[in-house]
Amino acid sequence: MEKVTIFLDFANLDASAPGRIDYGSLLRYLGEGRNVLDAFAYVPVDPRAPQARDGVIRHLQQSGWMVNSKMGKIAGQSYKANVDVEMTIDIIQCAELVHPDIIVLCSGDGDFMPLIRFLRRRGVRLETAAFLSAASREVKTESSGFIDLDLWYRESCRVFPPFPRQDFFRSGSTPRHRDARFSEEEYAFLSRSR
Repeated sequence: MEKVTIFLDFANLDASAPGRIDYGSLLRYLGEGRNVLDAFAYVPVDPRAPQARDGVIRHLQQSGWMVNSKMGKIAGQSYKANVDVEMTIDIIQCAELVHPDIIVLCSGDGDFMPLIRFLRRRGVRLETAAFLSAASREVKTESSGFIDLDLWYRESCRVFPPFPRQDFFRSGSTPRHRDARFSEEEYAFLSRSR
């Protein structure tokens, strides 16, 4: 059985997903038929709302991911955390110290191309997993293998309702309706996370 280590660029996947992602299901899918040595998720944190991602981080941890969160820095109207550098260092260290058969990078970000080329030149098998809409052409063609998460999402996540969108709420009001499948606590998390 192939040994695999998985690295998740949370911001990239979250921004490109067509709706809510069950990260436990994603981990099981990526590790299916393989021996998952470890799974790491890199989560940027908005310094203006440091607890806003606590629910997502808890979900990732409970789903088997080791979470590395990084406080971002204000950049105009938004923020930047740049977890790509930490991910790159950790992936290289994993390749050189752990020696998994396969490293799976869950990101379609073209900024990872130097890493992909570096590892492939050293004989490391690096697969990328991303939604097609967010995967650069180079990431799809130059990684050792590309895992189309749109196929997985259609099969696995279609049972989950999407997160409530921002326009679902009127400023300062409560939701117009609530999905009865969620407890008050779960619904509060869903409402805050987008």
